[in-house]
Amino acid sequence: MRAIKLPFRAAAIVGGLSAAALVASALPAQAESVVVLTGFLGRTEQFTCKVTTHGINITPLTSANNGCSNRLWLHQNLNGSGWGYCVSGHKDVSVPTKYDGAQQAQVVSNTAKC
Repeated sequence: MRAIKLPFRAAAIVGGLSAAALVASALPAQAESVVVLTGFLGRTEQFTCKVTTHGINITPLTSANNGCSNRLWLHQNLNGSGWGYCVSGHKDVSVPTKYDGAQQAQVVSNTAKC
């Protein structure tokens, strides 16, 4: 009788692991901590969450996906002058037409909402 119980117990354990694996595979993956800027015709640029400044080489911008905790600033000019458009951390936004010609993206240390 003991020999009969062991295979069933092993099968139950394997079945339990398989169910756990199925549940884990169905869960969404953790969002990456990056900034993804998308421009017209789907061109993209991607940056890390490191606090720094980047030049933007795609225009017009259509969306800004800020996967970082930090604020992202889009600036009109490459030197940071002109207008600025703020995107809060963990937000995916459509870039308003007024700001779609940004030349600079700046990831800053501020984590407060815009």
